[in-house]
Parts: sequence; C-alpha cells; structure tokens
Amino acid sequence: MTEQKLKKYLVLRRVGFLAIQEAVNEFVELGYEARSLYPNFDSSTLNKMSEFEQVWYAFIELKGGYENVTNLKDVPPEEVDSHITQGWEIASASISTKFVRMIKRRRE
Repeated sequence: MTEQKLKKYLVLRRVGFLAIQEAVNEFVELGYEARSLYPNFDSSTLNKMSEFEQVWYAFIELKGGYENVTNLKDVPPEEVDSHITQGWEIASASISTKFVRMIKRRRE
C-alpha cells in the first residue's frame, strides 16, 4: 500500500455480481466493511441485460480504528514487537491466518 490516507467511504461499481463480490473482498482486507450492495435499478436497461452484464454498486465504509492509516500489513506474531518499535500499531489479530494486522498512521 502506498503512503496515502484511506478514504472513510467509497462507492464501488462493477459489471456482474461476482466482480462486485471480488472487489468488496479486496477492500475488506484493507479494513473496510460493506454497508450496502445493490444492482442498477434502471428498468430501461435491466430487461435488455443478462445477469452477467448487470452493473452492481457497493457502498463501503472504513471500520473504526483505521482512520489516518498510511500503511497496512499482516505480520507474523514473532515480528510484532519489532514493528511496534518502528511505529506500527496492532489493528487486529486473526487466529485462522496466524497473522497480526498492523497499521501505520500519519503523524500530524
């Protein structure tokens, strides 16, 4: 991830339901959560499209604790202490993946 502040809210637009699912999953890994997921409701085009051509939208929000984040990474538990001394913070931990999600914030 580059040195940039993550936006609090995003609207994603993809063609096809599987494409919007994949996009949402990518952003969930960055700390976002889906607030709503909906297809294009324009009735003039819905009847002419197949299910795979339908445009989908997702409204996603950055979860609490990720504000002013400039970097995010998953770190093995044995490396957590060294990252903390470098200015990283623990955002969450996952037993299933055996990694600790760490974030670095912009210093203001």
